[in-house]
Amino acid sequence: GLDRGYAGYWSALPLDWHGGDAIQVLPVSPCGEGAGATLCAFPLNRILSQYEPQPGERTFVVNAPLVPLGKIDPMPPSLGAPADVFQAGTLVVYVYRDDVAARFGPPIRY
Repeated sequence: GLDRGYAGYWSALPLDWHGGDAIQVLPVSPCGEGAGATLCAFPLNRILSQYEPQPGERTFVVNAPLVPLGKIDPMPPSLGAPADVFQAGTLVVYVYRDDVAARFGPPIRY
């Protein structure tokens, strides 16, 4: 029942491509510090409208600790407690009851 999620850049691209039309995986990057730490839309090659929170939609965040620049660990507390956590190969998937994009930081602009 999951069709929308987020991952580090180098994980999001192949997951999105291999998922075809079944899932959408958007690239994110850690942003903020300390208590304000969260995730943000990836600063390059993005369409900001894709990151608009979808009310009532469950989402996931993928942590790929073995992929260079793919690691998002630990999950920022600002995202809230995940409803489920599971491992798929080397990936750790955090499932949330809502669209965590609602708790992302402001887009980084260049």
